[in-house]
Amino acid sequence: MACEGRGYIAVDLAERGGHVSTFEFLKKAEFSKEETRESLHYALREAVCSGDSQMVQTLLKDIGKVEAQSIVNMTPNGTNTLLFK
Repeated sequence: MACEGRGYIAVDLAERGGHVSTFEFLKKAEFSKEETRESLHYALREAVCSGDSQMVQTLLKDIGKVEAQSIVNMTPNGTNTLLFK
């Protein structure tokens, strides 16, 4: 996420500035993105655990390199990364 000179991101600035509707919109978008990432992580975990290498390749290709690196290294709820699997 992009931040300004003091390290604040858009949602911080909206909150600090009292822009309630903008803050709520940004928080909802942030939550939605995180839900999507967790869903992709779960799908990848299932494919890895079942040994479905074709599905793993398809999911990784669809996600894209930068986002795939982030998702593969996620540890939702204290689980191991997909690299550990």
